[in-house]
Amino acid sequence: MEIIPAILEKNFEEIAKKLDFLSQIEDKYSIDFKFIQIDLCDGKFVNNETWLPDSSKQEEITKLLSYKNYFNLEFHLMCEDQLKYFLEVENFKPKSVVIHLDEILFSKDLEEILNRAKKSLTRIIATAKLDFLDKNREEILSLLYKHEKTDLQIMGIEKIGLQGQEFSEKALALVRYFRNNLDYKDLSIQVDGSMNENTISFVTKAGADKFIVGSYLLKDLEEEKFVANLRKLRRS
Repeated sequence: MEIIPAILEKNFEEIAKKLDFLSQIEDKYSIDFKFIQIDLCDGKFVNNETWLPDSSKQEEITKLLSYKNYFNLEFHLMCEDQLKYFLEVENFKPKSVVIHLDEILFSKDLEEILNRAKKSLTRIIATAKLDFLDKNREEILSLLYKHEKTDLQIMGIEKIGLQGQEFSEKALALVRYFRNNLDYKDLSIQVDGSMNENTISFVTKAGADKFIVGSYLLKDLEEEKFVANLRKLRRS
């Protein structure tokens, strides 16, 4: 089981505040977060807008890259122009990037992203809104077979781009479907949205192995509460 804290913030100062908090937790409690996921929302693909990287924000980008001394940064692109923002985060040399197939499953942009990721050794994690994933499961299954180094993220919520929502049972069926129909050993299925000590046990049994956790861990930035909740998740 791997727990990946998720950060969804409108400004960089709040992102840095949470990354500082997580790095301090690592040092004090000897907790190793392999990855931290940072959500990037453009206000078009989802009804929420977060801090977005661009080349003019050099001071912020330098600060962001300094956290790679503590953990790997994984970027979740909730944006209409997937290729544009993939190219932005590609400059950070991330270990992994979550892309949404909703906009690009049937476009040339997807092949360009996959080809660039292969060259840069960036792990691509494919996801989509639940309805799109459900309706296009066979096409996505074919894509994952063709590109075996591509992992899968299943959203645990219907309305993406906002934290603190109710878990969708549809996610369980999709985890089971892809786990049962993709038989290569290295496939990782992570679930993002409404992960807590109750829902995480359901998706674990369904076949997920990584869990993206946002507000349940990082809502208040209270150290003792954070550690207690993290332990609850790991016991689930």
